[in-house]
Amino acid sequence: MNDYVAFVEVARSILSERPEQAFTELGLDEVLGDPHSPEAEFAGYAFLEAQGFTGATTSTLSRVALNEPVIQDAIDGLGTLPLALLLGDVGPSLWMAFGPPSNEVIVDIPECGLVKATCSLAPDVRSALISDSYAHVVQLDSTAGSVLLPELQMKPLRPAITARIRFGAAAEMLGACDRMLEDAVMYTQARSQFGKTIASFQSMRDILAWASTERHQLRELLSFCWSLQPLRLPDGEIAAVAKALAGTCGLRIAQLTLQATGAIAFTAPHGHAGHNRRILALNAVGGSSAELQREIGAAARQSGVVPALFSLDELATSLGET
Repeated sequence: MNDYVAFVEVARSILSERPEQAFTELGLDEVLGDPHSPEAEFAGYAFLEAQGFTGATTSTLSRVALNEPVIQDAIDGLGTLPLALLLGDVGPSLWMAFGPPSNEVIVDIPECGLVKATCSLAPDVRSALISDSYAHVVQLDSTAGSVLLPELQMKPLRPAITARIRFGAAAEMLGACDRMLEDAVMYTQARSQFGKTIASFQSMRDILAWASTERHQLRELLSFCWSLQPLRLPDGEIAAVAKALAGTCGLRIAQLTLQATGAIAFTAPHGHAGHNRRILALNAVGGSSAELQREIGAAARQSGVVPALFSLDELATSLGET
């Protein structure tokens, strides 16, 4: 997956300087819309990984999740609106919108279909604590809205949309993990105590090694996912596992890198809080790591069968290409 890695690097560079133009400059509209493009399967996810690393704000998660020809025709001209996802564990009728702040969102409402609705920021304190310039907790002004795609057409598309949301969230969380780990390593190499950098202390090396191990297992699983068809034919079971692992690893890495950086990470200029908040927001939609692990375990217990998501030969082949 050398092309994937190269795309992430280029996207990071552009997102760091011109986040508003990055999607267009990289030609993602054309790539994602071309059924014959070999880059289409991974380009959107590579962009989201770069977005997680840089902390940029775009509506790419919405564009990747809704990458169905019939949906693209229905939302023509509305592609930059954020996609709002239900937050069932936060409160009734609350949604998390990902993208630039807007008083309009695209939302999938069961029994209604895909809707363009007006919204406002949720007023309660808990919602404000997990909101930022990228992920904002909103409440719909009305569930009626303007129906873009009726329920009859929307229903069969939901499993693939959910899978793409989970893959996209996992990719973005990986990018945030990369940034937190990179920042932590740089900090410990620059900070000195007792005449030595704190990166040389065994306890600090253990903390960073654990964080790196968590990041490694997530990266290797997602590398396998990108070797499949995660955009056009996303596998729902593998997407659930990837999202569950991303949430678990992301939360652990956030905790470990906070230990490594200490009090400096609590200051406003430091980026740790922003990346941590992004991981928390992404983990909260499409099934949190705890919810997905419980569902996967319950299904295995009821069926008496642990699903064979991939073979060791397939995994070895995909990792050999990275």
